[in-house]
Amino acid sequence: MTTIINKFLEGSLVSLYYLSITLEKEIKLLNMFLKNTSLKKELS
Repeated sequence: MTTIINKFLEGSLVSLYYLSITLEKEIKLLNMFLKNTSLKKELS
């Protein structure tokens, strides 16, 4: 019984880990996009 719970918890931790990595990449891309758009506004 406990092994099933442990496996489930391990899976949850792994998926959370990958989710955080993906979010980090998305945030970086979003920041780059926002910087680019603000630069374009200043130039025009």
